[in-house]
Amino acid sequence: MGQTTTSAKPRVVIIGLDALTFDIIDPLMAEGLLPHLASVARRGARGVLESAWLPMSPPVWTTITTGRNPGGHGVFGFGVLRPGTYEIDTVNSRYARVPRVWDMINAHGLSAGVFNVPVTYPPQPLDGYLVGDILTPDVRRTFTYPEPLGAEIHRVAGGYRLWTSQVYSAACQLPYLRELADLVGMRLGVVEHLLRTRPTDFGMFVFMEADWLQHKAWRLLTDPAKRGTEEYRAARDVFVRLDEAVGRLMDAGGPQCNYLILSDHGAGLHDRVFLLNKWLCDQGFLALARTPRLVLKRFLERRRALPRLYGLVSWLRRRIPWLGRFITVGMAGRTADFFSPYADVDWGRTRAYAREVQGQIFVNLAGREPQGIVAEGPEREALVADLERRLAAIIDPRTGQPLVREIRRGSDLYRGPFAREAPDLVMVLDDFRCTSANRFGFDVDGYFDEPEFSASGMHRRSGILMACGPAIAPGARLTGAGVADVTPTVLRLMGLPVAAGLDGRPLEEMLTEEFRRANPLRQEAAAALEARAAAEQEGSKEELKDKLRDLGYL
Repeated sequence: MGQTTTSAKPRVVIIGLDALTFDIIDPLMAEGLLPHLASVARRGARGVLESAWLPMSPPVWTTITTGRNPGGHGVFGFGVLRPGTYEIDTVNSRYARVPRVWDMINAHGLSAGVFNVPVTYPPQPLDGYLVGDILTPDVRRTFTYPEPLGAEIHRVAGGYRLWTSQVYSAACQLPYLRELADLVGMRLGVVEHLLRTRPTDFGMFVFMEADWLQHKAWRLLTDPAKRGTEEYRAARDVFVRLDEAVGRLMDAGGPQCNYLILSDHGAGLHDRVFLLNKWLCDQGFLALARTPRLVLKRFLERRRALPRLYGLVSWLRRRIPWLGRFITVGMAGRTADFFSPYADVDWGRTRAYAREVQGQIFVNLAGREPQGIVAEGPEREALVADLERRLAAIIDPRTGQPLVREIRRGSDLYRGPFAREAPDLVMVLDDFRCTSANRFGFDVDGYFDEPEFSASGMHRRSGILMACGPAIAPGARLTGAGVADVTPTVLRLMGLPVAAGLDGRPLEEMLTEEFRRANPLRQEAAAALEARAAAEQEGSKEELKDKLRDLGYL
């Protein structure tokens, strides 16, 4: 793409801190440990940023960067069906089939810098630069635009990494926690280099480390008895380093820039999983094929082979560090492929199945699924209604209350040209303390099990939004802000017209009266959808799947 005229300093910068929640940072700010975030909260705007109904990072970040709900942009979770099969591929930027906020900014002759924003791999051309996200299969291949920028980032970082090299272990947490803090520092160094050497009109820089920390160490962060431990201090240091990153990026951007500091969702306790596919099987909605593989799988699952392998890999890497070159984090994950529930499903007798980890059920719909058997119309409607009734009747044995606290149909929740691809039912289990597991749990009596891979935290809907800058009203308190409001608000702050047809709105209440008078709100027709024709880059997809499993996403 052609180069645009770029100012020396950015006009708007988004600093994304994935999964950050006021539940964690408010006490740390009160202790004086997060001075930069506390300063923004005190002198700028602040409020909860409401996430999507199901707070999953890929669809939510795509909503943040498009202003559209998943039915309008096409990303519903971490996984998508590989065409013609029931095998799961990891979602990528090609599934975000509408313009992103940087595309809208480029269309008006302004440049953009994008760093580590989920669902941006493979990188698409833009006026500015783009560094791929955690869904990048392999940073040894092309992960930036322009392509030569990748080698430059490796030089600056001393070898750029997307993920931790450590496997988290509840018995030995410090290596993992310390590496998270180191990763924040590495990413900060790269972003500061980009701001110095590649000035753009808009910048968006995302840090994932708080999300990973909270998934593994929520109990550590929230247990008062742990506060004096070395592990707690190491976990707290991740937030301290993120706060430092906020301060240094705001120094680099300068006082004339408007800053949005936000998270895609919050976090909270996660203490068990519900074996949803096992329940569907026992209720007669899903059928298993009788194969030798299934017999072997039952035998291995009853001996908890996957958790044992995960623990063994963690122990060996901790005790014998040099073995890390041969015993990779991916070994446990590749074993998990053998335990995939979908390989043993008899699709010719299956009417509904579960995907993802936050209560998503898909009808095996004729014309949508590869071997769909349920007809569109009355048959599908009756099936969904039957599922709703049975799910609502599940009683949580621990609380004596219904397990399914909220349930919605995808047809009611999602709007837009891609809504047909949405799950047919989505649900919240025990206020998100419980998530769904896709495996059949042959080793478990009943439908509940412990969280996999030492997880103790999971997402909540309440994220954060703080803002400051010359256009931001000091002391503004935001209510009712949602993730779809971010893109129209950025366009508003850039002085650009807001595209019609977006699901969000500009957050006028956080803008100064002077800014609103000088910049009347303008709208323009929605941009036409453009086909994306980048060449397929497979990369090391298995390594990526392993990392997503480790965090409990697949």
